[in-house]
Amino acid sequence: MTNFYTTKLTDKEICKINKYIKTKITVGNCHIWNGQQLKGYGIFEFRFRKHKIKLRVHRLQMYIHNGCRAIDTVQHVSHLCHNKLCVRIEHLSLETAQINNNRQICKNNGECTGHYGLARCILH
Repeated sequence: MTNFYTTKLTDKEICKINKYIKTKITVGNCHIWNGQQLKGYGIFEFRFRKHKIKLRVHRLQMYIHNGCRAIDTVQHVSHLCHNKLCVRIEHLSLETAQINNNRQICKNNGECTGHYGLARCILH
């Protein structure tokens, strides 16, 4: 199977995925995934067009939010809130690995230094 994120989903597939995801979220300031996890990230494992696939939920949320337009495998979906289990779309940002790594510096320093043209980190 080709990269899932280059596949155009049907409305029925999107609806089915969204319905399942919503049953696995606890809502607060962050929307926390309470389903399967791997290395601290929320994981969504399901059968898709006869293939069993496992996806990071925050990437899947960004993909669906962007109208199922392709997400390049080199692009990162950063957690602006620094919570790996958060799937709230307002807390996610599609960006380069360098910006994603720079956000860790903000977290470590306790303040956002800004990221040219991109959303600021959400520090609690």
